[in-house]
Amino acid sequence: MYRRKPKPQTKLPDFPADLQALGLFIHPQADQLRQIEKPDEPFVYYHYGKASSMDVRRHNERMNRRRGEAVNECMRRVALLRLAELDINPVCLPDASAEKHVKILTSPGISTAKRIILIAPDSESSGLGIHCFRHIVDKHIGHGCMEAFVKSAFAADYDAVVIANPATLYWDASTQSAVTLSNYRARELNLKQSFSGAILDSQEHVIPGHEDPEAHLASVLKYLKERMPKDAKLDFVATGYSSSALLNAFAQDWDYWKNNVNAGVLAETGHSIEEFDSTSLRDFIRKRCRNYILHADPIGTYLDPNMQMAVAMFSSGITSSSSEVVPAILPLIFKYFKKARDLDEKAAKLRAGEAVDGDGGEGGELNPIIPIEFSPDMGSAQAEWMAALRKLDLAHETPGWSVPGGDEVDILKQKAEAEEKLFDEWREKARKEGKDLHIFEE
Repeated sequence: MYRRKPKPQTKLPDFPADLQALGLFIHPQADQLRQIEKPDEPFVYYHYGKASSMDVRRHNERMNRRRGEAVNECMRRVALLRLAELDINPVCLPDASAEKHVKILTSPGISTAKRIILIAPDSESSGLGIHCFRHIVDKHIGHGCMEAFVKSAFAADYDAVVIANPATLYWDASTQSAVTLSNYRARELNLKQSFSGAILDSQEHVIPGHEDPEAHLASVLKYLKERMPKDAKLDFVATGYSSSALLNAFAQDWDYWKNNVNAGVLAETGHSIEEFDSTSLRDFIRKRCRNYILHADPIGTYLDPNMQMAVAMFSSGITSSSSEVVPAILPLIFKYFKKARDLDEKAAKLRAGEAVDGDGGEGGELNPIIPIEFSPDMGSAQAEWMAALRKLDLAHETPGWSVPGGDEVDILKQKAEAEEKLFDEWREKARKEGKDLHIFEE
């Protein structure tokens, strides 16, 4: 019987991280990557052509990926250099002495800052100091990296900027540095990997405390908590999965953060309001956050509310990629945060009995308030009963069957049963009328 003998994957050449050697340059007026031989044309990713069914070893795909990684490395250096000129520099978490660590970017003066802004870019297509590699190599370098964002933050009188790095969570032992998944695939770090680039031996590349975006962002918040003044106010911007991950990181210590977090801008978040048990956090998301999504309507257009997320939805004016939303809405972000501060100042004056001009105060709305839709299988009374039941000390030694707190649980159970009976009536009515059942919490 004949069989095809497996052949080892061909070793590909390394491309230098040098724009001139790669045939590229940065156009000074357009701040865009261009081709040296065709100065009016932008960077082309498929330099070696697109993959075809005849290319069984995916040679073209691998060559494009490696060349693209070299270009990305050039852009990382450009981005970090520009941010360093703005006094935004790398910091290692947990610290540089740790065997494995991840770099974030911060400005000095966090310990004395009154107003801080945190940005958490997309966890898939971003890099250290970069919103979106696609934007930085195809469209505009200053907007694709965080140069324009940081300049806008300082112009808006923020005292400190912190930039998370949720995509760079894989450890490369050969360079003793954290890399993104796209870095890993392009460099073909694991000789045992499949053609798809899947990581087959992940434990070697896991970074403690940064196993996933949630853990990374929790580490960033811990770093901030240990350094920022107790009366400092924090605004945040988060994109894609990092939006949900950051909200979950806040939820882990919301009793602390609820006194410091001022407002948030999300871009293409995918969270569900039911993920969060804290009523205070739910109210914060409903009243102090807004979500910009990929949509063709003009930028800033208010869209139909999303009841499952319970957050006000607005159009970003683009339909290309979620990681490009923040550069697109940059002019709106700091206007929104200023509006939040203005409403708070008016509310404080009203509480002090002072007169204020215009609308606002405690009755002013930062966002349209979105009702919370929750599953009819778990109403609020049902949730309270289950929460109280979990708190019972069933191991407590008492005479007979009496358990401390049991009477309160019995009362909550009766309320839950009454609520469930009401839900059953609503379900039956909806079924007879051929309608869907939606239940909201005001």
